[in-house]
Amino acid sequence: MIVFGLYLWGGRSLAASVISATAILLFALQFIFQFNAVNGVLGGLMVLVGLYFSMAVWSEFSEFEVVNKEALTLLLVGWGLCLSVIVLAIFMVVSFIRDFAN
Repeated sequence: MIVFGLYLWGGRSLAASVISATAILLFALQFIFQFNAVNGVLGGLMVLVGLYFSMAVWSEFSEFEVVNKEALTLLLVGWGLCLSVIVLAIFMVVSFIRDFAN
């Protein structure tokens, strides 16, 4: 998340910069105070970040004129990382919902 924030800090997207700054603040609050409600918010933000990065991977893949080994490697590794972020974020949200229901 910190790398995502630093990447976007150069004025690429105000909304993404706000999301990354909010997530960094929430991570810090969660580390210090360990609020259960923050887990759900962080999980939702991480799902959005994973979707954003998966669209960025698709954008980079579409710039290849010929689908070769490097393009497929970019697609598989990039989407693999994005999918792992999304799956872990969904686990965070499900864990929050279970804790909230009890």
